[in-house]
Amino acid sequence: MSERSALILGASGLIGGRLLAMLLADERYTRIVSPGRRKLEIEHHKLTQINVTLDQLQTRATDFAVDDIYCTLGTTHKKAGSKEAFEQVDYHAPLLAAKLGQEHGAKQFLVVTSMGADAKATLSNYLRAKGRLEEELQKLSGYHALHIFRPSLLLGSRGEARMGEDLGKGLAGVIGWLVPAKYKAIEADQVARAMLLTAHRADSGQHVYENDALLTMR
Repeated sequence: MSERSALILGASGLIGGRLLAMLLADERYTRIVSPGRRKLEIEHHKLTQINVTLDQLQTRATDFAVDDIYCTLGTTHKKAGSKEAFEQVDYHAPLLAAKLGQEHGAKQFLVVTSMGADAKATLSNYLRAKGRLEEELQKLSGYHALHIFRPSLLLGSRGEARMGEDLGKGLAGVIGWLVPAKYKAIEADQVARAMLLTAHRADSGQHVYENDALLTMR
């Protein structure tokens, strides 16, 4: 069995926390690197935690010399506090991570964006930032593969309240059967599982996975 290494950005988040658990349990990975400004409440012999803020990733460039980079970073304008702070998390940091990985020989970059991501979106800075990120990532040429995941509303416990999401989850439980698969709410576990399965398939090239495709990945 070949030994693989991975770096995960966003391991303290809804998808990232579940993905980290899967990576640590996966025998195919022998080393997992997790940069972040807060120490995770987890100890594992395969896990290396790096105390660094997103705007300092450049100072830890050599840590991006791994096989696979998983990026599950994401926030909201309200939580970030400003448009600039939001874009640091959802646009600048993921793009910098991808460039650092490319420079240091990473083979695959797997990133979560959003259903409806569109660089030309006029009514949503959130979707516009996600779309801009996708466009810039697709310009990078050094990866064996780029995988972009576009989930719909995420289900799972965040440990924080997001009123719009809570309302959406309630509706999903009542009328979810009426919603087309492309727009159905999706469990964070399922997105994380889809990312891991995709990484192990090791398909070359650039790929975008819409929500309906994520729901069926097993």
